Amino acid sequence: MHYETAHYAQNFLLAGTALDLGVFVTGAIKDSLIERKLKIDGVNEVPLYVSGVGQKTSGAL
Repeated sequence: MHYETAHYAQNFLLAGTALDLGVFVTGAIKDSLIERKLKIDGVNEVPLYVSGVGQKTSGAL
């Protein structure tokens, strides 16, 4: 499961970068909030990463 999640994150970052978008992935998340919002139990299904994409700003690294 963790390998699949890492592959997703890598492909997400590569595709976004190729499209010249600002992308990020973080594992610094509040699990309980996400579990509640997605209505998952936190045992059989758990949040591992959060991914985001958007337009780059002029101050982006």
